[in-house]
Amino acid sequence: METGVIDWVEEAIRRKLRWANKIRNMDGNRWARRLTVWIPYDWSNRRAQGTMEERDTTENGLMGAKNNH
Repeated sequence: METGVIDWVEEAIRRKLRWANKIRNMDGNRWARRLTVWIPYDWSNRRAQGTMEERDTTENGLMGAKNNH
């Protein structure tokens, strides 16, 4: 027996795919598409990677700690 209650996970996926299809088919000058596919010029994943200096310092610090023990 079916209750008529919509599975919210399936509904969310369906809506997300419907929106992605609309964006894909939009003209490139529409602001909704431009905003959706926009990537800032100075964007980088600073939280995950850090700067080259930070990574070098961390790697050298870890290597130094390994060699001292």
